[in-house]
Amino acid sequence: MRPVPGCGRHFRGASTCPSLVLSHRNRLRLPLNTREQRTEQLGFALIAEATDLGVSAREMSPFERPSLSPWLRRPDAYDAIVWSHVDRAVRSVAHMSELIEWGQQHATTLVFGMPEEHQPLVVTPQAHGDAVRRCMDLAYAAEQESRALSARLTGAHAVLRATGRYGGGLVPFG
Repeated sequence: MRPVPGCGRHFRGASTCPSLVLSHRNRLRLPLNTREQRTEQLGFALIAEATDLGVSAREMSPFERPSLSPWLRRPDAYDAIVWSHVDRAVRSVAHMSELIEWGQQHATTLVFGMPEEHQPLVVTPQAHGDAVRRCMDLAYAAEQESRALSARLTGAHAVLRATGRYGGGLVPFG
């Protein structure tokens, strides 16, 4: 075994840091080989993927998700966790704070893809100041977006019910 530069751990035959790639969408956007390529471009080797389909990042902490939580209990198995975007990880400032603190305690790098920017947001265990502030700002924006969407949908359904219109799903016979 040899140390991987910048990883701080030893891995057999590894030339890049091992990472866990995460997603939690109703469907996955990228084919696996593309996710592997993007992960390798960041200097990480894809070792596993945790996918929590149908799980709300707004309502559930990363530490409570069925597919992700077992990995978070095994932080020695990888050096980084890579998400396609911040809102795939969390939609709450409290959850982001909890995740950053966990990353610092367990010497795990958190990587958030930033599609609107061509550089991912990388939060190392030593990160302070700008990177953490940027994460918190993005988590706040995701939280506000989630609340606005929920309020808009709740209002739309209330209007449909008030006007006697059908809101979708199975046709209500009876």
